[in-house]
Amino acid sequence: MEKDVINMNSRIVVAMGHLFACLVLALGFESASALAAPAGPGSNHHAGIEAEVLSWPTGDVARVDVSTGLLVNPLPQKHVVYEEIIRIEQSGWIRLYFGDVILEKDSVIRVTSLLDGETMILDEEMLATWNYTTAYFNGGAVRVEIEAASMSTDNMMEIDYVGFFDISDHDRGDSCGICGNDDRTPESDTRFARLMPVGCSATVYNTDSCMVTAGHCLFYGSPVVQFNVPASNSNCSTNNPPVADQFPVLTESGLNGGVGYDYGAMLAGTNSSGETPYDRYGVYVPLADSIPGSGTASVTGYGVDDECTRSQTEQYHSGPISYTDATTIVYDIDVTYGNSGSSILYNNEIIGVVTHCSYSCENYGTRIDTSGFVGAMAEACDGEGPPPGECPSGEIEDCFGNCCPASWVADGYCDDGTYSWNGVPIYLNCDEFDCD
Repeated sequence: MEKDVINMNSRIVVAMGHLFACLVLALGFESASALAAPAGPGSNHHAGIEAEVLSWPTGDVARVDVSTGLLVNPLPQKHVVYEEIIRIEQSGWIRLYFGDVILEKDSVIRVTSLLDGETMILDEEMLATWNYTTAYFNGGAVRVEIEAASMSTDNMMEIDYVGFFDISDHDRGDSCGICGNDDRTPESDTRFARLMPVGCSATVYNTDSCMVTAGHCLFYGSPVVQFNVPASNSNCSTNNPPVADQFPVLTESGLNGGVGYDYGAMLAGTNSSGETPYDRYGVYVPLADSIPGSGTASVTGYGVDDECTRSQTEQYHSGPISYTDATTIVYDIDVTYGNSGSSILYNNEIIGVVTHCSYSCENYGTRIDTSGFVGAMAEACDGEGPPPGECPSGEIEDCFGNCCPASWVADGYCDDGTYSWNGVPIYLNCDEFDCD
């Protein structure tokens, strides 16, 4: 029996932790918001941040409160002990955010798109890898099943939130970053990924599936990188690739500090088949040893487009490097919202990442060789934490020496211990931070 658990008229967008709650996700430059939802046991909350510059957040999230209770399989073979349809009318895609889940050995959750049949199977280990979420499924409905191990008595599942995309909500933004005609062309290259749900771009740079992006693209709830992204719909709503072409982000490090100080690094985990991006595709773009001050560079990324079927799909453009300074690359290449985090390539090596646009044929990125960027890559990819007594890259000490994101300073929130970072109350309400 089908049971619709979402009422579109009562949807709520939830952002946790240091941020805010709002009724509907606004898809727009500077005022856009990311979705977030609480995670399962042993994991942090899926925390969202306010989007800026060239990101393009995609989707909403709604509370659903699904709980199966304990499920028993008395049979001597595996058996489906729970089945439910989760449906959202007028949604282009669906993603599930789980609460508490208990699965005995050999028990699994199976999620299937009713539109194209794409399926994801999650045991306890895969749930942890995916931070108690699923991949993105096309269409407005998924079937959720629990297949319990034989003679098992201790299985249960909670679904707290559902991510979705209202196909009536679409906007291209303005022409920031496009110089004259939009000269980007479609591309298909599995070194480059779309970063969801923030709506950014990222690039694999080594065999460990480490990736670079922009700092303002980080720390959105339970991010996923997608490869082989299909064309979008005629109304600009996005489509998702097969489940096997989607990968969870395991670690993130970076800084959102404005032009020249906006950088991010990530480590991608395994897909539903147990493969990393490099395992699956076998390609990456190496980091450059030096940064040129001139010449022709290129950008491949997932920016929005007036031609809806191209919007937030992979596109390429090349153009001249205008100049560089100690932290910044300035270039005349067509980029726009959604291109944040795209790598800037010279001689097929990464020299920087796209971060900011302008309306004067001059766009901006952060050099790959700045000390902060190098540190962020080491932290995210190699697990190299900061020296004892120092905060990680992109974080600062508060009034009492506790580490917190640097972006919390002057963000419009009063940090008087109300908000916590890594479980520690943060205080920025002292003279050092102008009583922020």
